[in-house]
Amino acid sequence: MSHDPASALNHAPFRALLVGQTVTSLGNGIAPIALAFGVLDLGGSPAELGLVGAAYAVTFAAALLWGGVIGDREARDKIMVGSSVVRGVIQVLTAAVVLSSVGGVPALALLSAISGVLTGLSVPASRSVTPLTVPAQALPSAVKVRALSQDSARIAGTAVAGVLVVAIGSGWAILIDALTFFVAAAAFAAMRLPAAPRPGTDRPSVLSDVRDGLAEVVHQRWLLLTIGQAMVFHLAYGGVEGVLGPTVVGEGIGRDVWGWAMAALGVGVVAGSLLSMRIHPPRPLVTAMLALASTGAFPVAMGLAEGPAPLLAAAFVHGLGLQLYSVLMDVAVQEGVPTDKLARVYAIDQVGSLATRPLGLALVGPALLVAPAEALLVGVGVVLGASALLLLASRTIRLHAPSAASSVEPVSS
Repeated sequence: MSHDPASALNHAPFRALLVGQTVTSLGNGIAPIALAFGVLDLGGSPAELGLVGAAYAVTFAAALLWGGVIGDREARDKIMVGSSVVRGVIQVLTAAVVLSSVGGVPALALLSAISGVLTGLSVPASRSVTPLTVPAQALPSAVKVRALSQDSARIAGTAVAGVLVVAIGSGWAILIDALTFFVAAAAFAAMRLPAAPRPGTDRPSVLSDVRDGLAEVVHQRWLLLTIGQAMVFHLAYGGVEGVLGPTVVGEGIGRDVWGWAMAALGVGVVAGSLLSMRIHPPRPLVTAMLALASTGAFPVAMGLAEGPAPLLAAAFVHGLGLQLYSVLMDVAVQEGVPTDKLARVYAIDQVGSLATRPLGLALVGPALLVAPAEALLVGVGVVLGASALLLLASRTIRLHAPSAASSVEPVSS
């Protein structure tokens, strides 16, 4: 099995995927900031800005399981092409609303809801397409290269978004995001993957397909445990990132320090991707859990640090650990789950995370009634570290080794 990045880049379908996904990630970094300023430029209030964001989030979550079923039934590259084209059109319409002021915030909320549906329907296919673009021995390399490219592009998009909004305005910045979708669609079309097997007349129902995906998760105990751990992570950390962290750090050390901490976290993410290319652990889930446990240092630093240095260091470690965990888990899932069930497994994983994160946000208020924010942050850090380490008590986690469960022949040239 090859871990050399070149082993994945030698294959034309993967190169096309990489170009399309990198361009999409660049646009995904631009879009939220440009849209936020677009709402404000139309005279929208913070509450209306939240409504536009919620319209996207709710429809995205609602469409995910459908997306998992579709991603395992239909040709994944065709799903990605179609979704990219339609999402590009939606962003053109969004830019038109901002530039013309026709329709106002309600129109932006409607377009965001449509975009959320399209994203939810296509994300499982996008996440599960990599094994079809390279031979099995190049899959670890492909997953790691794709992670580095995507995250670097997203961070770059976020960094340039503010500059674009100031230089050319929010509407034109959204139009640039629309252009990235059309470029990505052309790249995805160039993958030219084998046609998906045509279903027979006895095609199972959507609910049956979802149950089949759940059965796969339950059957592979390591998968069930790690998805459960991800739900715990998002439950505990959801309120930290959105409420407790910026509040405590902003009032204690300074708002500018929180901004620098987010930048340090982004640098850590890129470093985590680079590190994943250099290490090839024989027991990847053990390394993944140790990396995830290290993320607990960041909430602890938020609660205890009196100066910026410990906080920035912990933010960097958080980004590095979380990204290393994510990449190693991605490799394990794509090697260990049959390709014809992969989109559904990814959808189930993401639905679980999306379900617990809002709950974590909702619990912040009641939790503050019984403990100060600083103590809650330290407690969250302990939960993140201990829950990840607890999984090492499971033999299925400790002994899990790379495998090749793919049941679909990839394109190899």
